[in-house]
Amino acid sequence: MSSREDSLNTDGAIVGLAGLAVLGTLGVGALVSSYFNRPKCPYCKKRRKHPIVSKTPIKEANATVQKTEEAEVKDKDGKTVNTETRCYTVPGIKTTYDVVYQCKCCGKEFHKEETDEIEVVNHRFVNQRN
Repeated sequence: MSSREDSLNTDGAIVGLAGLAVLGTLGVGALVSSYFNRPKCPYCKKRRKHPIVSKTPIKEANATVQKTEEAEVKDKDGKTVNTETRCYTVPGIKTTYDVVYQCKCCGKEFHKEETDEIEVVNHRFVNQRN
């Protein structure tokens, strides 16, 4: 083997190791994120995947969501000339729940307020004619 081939082989190995390091970092970040998103028992301070005992809606509020849509601009022959990006606001509803968990470690129940993502209300207005 020539020295050039040896250098190409080591460059590929370095790139492969760097890729593994990046994937490993992302994997560890995902694990840490999933751990800290779990509810923490206020009594024993344990973060576990506690079972939900009940989930009751306590508040609904009007909210808006930003939507983007891409539309093609066509010429008279039907060929796409350009693509436009349109931004608009859509009405929605944000619901807050009182969630009751039971701790897997100490068995006590505890409450936590959680909010769902905004549910989009029908935003297509149809002009109805009889």
